[in-house]
Amino acid sequence: MHHNSNESRPDAYRTTYLKGWTFLVVMFSLLFVFFTYKDFGITWDESVQSTYGELVRDYFASGFQDKRCNTFLNLRHYGPLFELLCAHSYATVPGLKYEIRHLLTGFAAVLKHPATIIFCISFKYPLVPYFSTMAIMMMPRYIGHSLNNSKDLPFACTFAWAMVALTTLFKSKFSTWESFILCGIAFGITLSLRTGGFLLFGYLLVITAFYLFQSQKFANLKSILKSDNRQYIFKPVALFLVAWGIMIIAWPWAIEHPIKAPIDSFKFSSNFSSVQHVLFGGKTIASNQLPWDYLVRYFIITTPIPLLILFSIGVMACLISLYKDWRSHEAMICFIALFWSFFPLTYSIIIRPNIYDGLRHFLFIIPAISIIIGYGSASLLNITGNSSLKKFLAITVVLFQLYPLKDIVALHPYQSSYFNAIVGGVATAQHNYESDYWVSSYKEAAEWINQKHLTSDREKSTVLLAANKHSKICFDNYVDKGITVHTIFAKGIKTPLPDAIDYYVSTTRFDLDKNFPNSPIIKTIGRAGGIFTVIKGQQEK
Repeated sequence: MHHNSNESRPDAYRTTYLKGWTFLVVMFSLLFVFFTYKDFGITWDESVQSTYGELVRDYFASGFQDKRCNTFLNLRHYGPLFELLCAHSYATVPGLKYEIRHLLTGFAAVLKHPATIIFCISFKYPLVPYFSTMAIMMMPRYIGHSLNNSKDLPFACTFAWAMVALTTLFKSKFSTWESFILCGIAFGITLSLRTGGFLLFGYLLVITAFYLFQSQKFANLKSILKSDNRQYIFKPVALFLVAWGIMIIAWPWAIEHPIKAPIDSFKFSSNFSSVQHVLFGGKTIASNQLPWDYLVRYFIITTPIPLLILFSIGVMACLISLYKDWRSHEAMICFIALFWSFFPLTYSIIIRPNIYDGLRHFLFIIPAISIIIGYGSASLLNITGNSSLKKFLAITVVLFQLYPLKDIVALHPYQSSYFNAIVGGVATAQHNYESDYWVSSYKEAAEWINQKHLTSDREKSTVLLAANKHSKICFDNYVDKGITVHTIFAKGIKTPLPDAIDYYVSTTRFDLDKNFPNSPIIKTIGRAGGIFTVIKGQQEK
């Protein structure tokens, strides 16, 4: 008995340390959200997203009679759960609408940490959860989306929890009803945000098949019908029904058309009809004609190089684990992590969906990439028994993981514009790729003009803003009342800036900043050598 007690002590210590680490990571992330949420500007899509959430709220408040949400642009194709939560939260304080939205998005982002840690506990190396959470906290692009991307960030977090639920199926040997119901709930919540969550059913199918091959449950196709194997048919059906039911609860269009709407929405998201012009590799390309490696290349050029190296080591470590004993518990977890990472990338290469705005539609694989980075980092420390070499490797890994911190600080709050040294960093990459494509830097431009207006003798100032009806709010929300704002959304304007206009504010996207070429640039908004917004003024006479 005494021997068993000593044997269990390391596990008790590991559990205590991991709980402490989880608490520290969550608290640090919450503090980051609290202290920085006001730094992040409104994004191009936020006014549309928030309006959709408000219309969905009106749908339920009217007893399902007000159906404007189902005809508002094309947003009926998007699960509105998070937008509905936001709309309900700021209903009594509309003046704090965007601040509350950013807070809630930040809180959703924090939820990824417990999911990542729980997933990583399944690995044999006890340091994987620590290194994995460090990795995801050092992903500049993920940080940049964490407070004002209500479309893709909450989906990424619920997807991570759905993958945790999938691992519980494996741990329970795919036998308990509880694990299938839990998985159905996680799938349903993910689907209630985006129908891209249908990918999870593909994950379930492939991972279940891998498990069945591992455990040799089926000798042949006839054995599927044996009584003790029928659970592999009935329980997934229950999972599917639970997921589908939860998906439609808060989705008005799906309530009206419970079968047709989700299927049509998945088709819509797989073949998005709106074609955007994308700056990629120095060329402007239609989003439905982008090269096959668009997404893969974006992940390579927007992931810090030290983390790319650790990711490559992690992939090799996972493959070695699969090769050594593909029927082991470790092999199963490695397979899930690899499939989570690479299936969406492979899907994008084969299907060639109409995507744009870099990698934001695929943020949900960043937790998986971080998990593999963590596995690679922990594997490095276990290649030798030499304590001195192990310490050296540990220090090297930690420094590699902390390397992006300087970029995260330097780019704040525009971390979503990060590019690594492969393409010359932000300063060089901005000429060849999209940087602040959501014009969140308009907030800083508005604040600068507010300050100039306060210190001037003018009673009023007039701004010409490069914006459409959706992106205008990115500036309007922050500008003082004494400033009049007009908008223009065209490029190639070579005339002088009209005399009635004091400032021309423009994003560098779409070459809109090249309008009024003879007007001097009096202020630039940017970070790390990159310029995201320019402000032009009148020529001195």
